[in-house]
Amino acid sequence: MILLFLVTQMLPATVVLTPLFIAFNELAILNSYWAPILATSTLGIPFSVLILRTFFIGIPRELEEAATIDVATDLPHSSA
Repeated sequence: MILLFLVTQMLPATVVLTPLFIAFNELAILNSYWAPILATSTLGIPFSVLILRTFFIGIPRELEEAATIDVATDLPHSSA
């Protein structure tokens, strides 16, 4: 999965924008606020995942163990 994110970072933005334009045109969101939001997310999320993955791997295991002692759980509880 990380390799897929790395490959998307190696592609120039112009290569990605042409298929996005065609997809946005077919979805009829070409002249809406959603088009630039989705385009920016498409180009920015792989980079964010790579940076955040490195950060989360660097968090010490002892910190998670200390949080477990303080009754922290792995997933947040929903109020519903």
